[in-house]
Amino acid sequence: MNESCITPAGRYDSAGMRKSGLKSWLARLGTPQGTLWLLGLLGLTAAWFLLTPSMSSSWLALPLSLLALNLLAAILSNPLFRRQLPLLSFHLALLALLLLIVAGRLSYLKGHAEVTVGEQFAGQLIAFDAGPLHWNRLDKVRFILESFNIDYAPGIQRGATRNYVRWQDAQGQIHQGVIGDHRPLILNGYRFYSSFNKGFAPVFSWQPDNGKEQIGSIHLPGYPIHEYKQALAWSPPGSDL
Repeated sequence: MNESCITPAGRYDSAGMRKSGLKSWLARLGTPQGTLWLLGLLGLTAAWFLLTPSMSSSWLALPLSLLALNLLAAILSNPLFRRQLPLLSFHLALLALLLLIVAGRLSYLKGHAEVTVGEQFAGQLIAFDAGPLHWNRLDKVRFILESFNIDYAPGIQRGATRNYVRWQDAQGQIHQGVIGDHRPLILNGYRFYSSFNKGFAPVFSWQPDNGKEQIGSIHLPGYPIHEYKQALAWSPPGSDL
């Protein structure tokens, strides 16, 4: 009996080709040369941020995200990481740190407010810088500045600053505390610190032609840094002055 045997000369493995292409793409994305270029981009972005006061620091999230992608590609494409568990653990921790920094840059808020003694903070900031993913909840934050004092060194050098505040929690309980340069008041996820900005705030009362008496304050330029520039123009709301 004669038997014939046909041996296939070749076979197209689409799954294998896709897997090979993915590995090649990851290998190119995770190269050390790419890491150096991205570190340079991060340095340029940081320098641009320091030299441009109006620039939001959320722009730093872009090179940091690319670095995280570069590191992830290196971990997935390099078999050395799979053979050495301590090396893999270190780079996974580094990746997690990069992702946390990116999340922080995209969701952070930094700003300042001026609050007069005896006045309630009503959720408004004078100036701020916020990430594009920040979920603003300041409208739910309330506290009252009761008083403050500052320790001055010779030459009117500002020392420790203490702000005495009072607030009400969600259960209606009244709390009092002291905040400073390094001791925050934490409300609704926000941290409030003392700042170098202090000065005088005249309090006015006025009565519109049709309405009840209004009380408000204006904040003069910071003191003593603007000691001889304590002038500010103000017009009562709704007036023609």
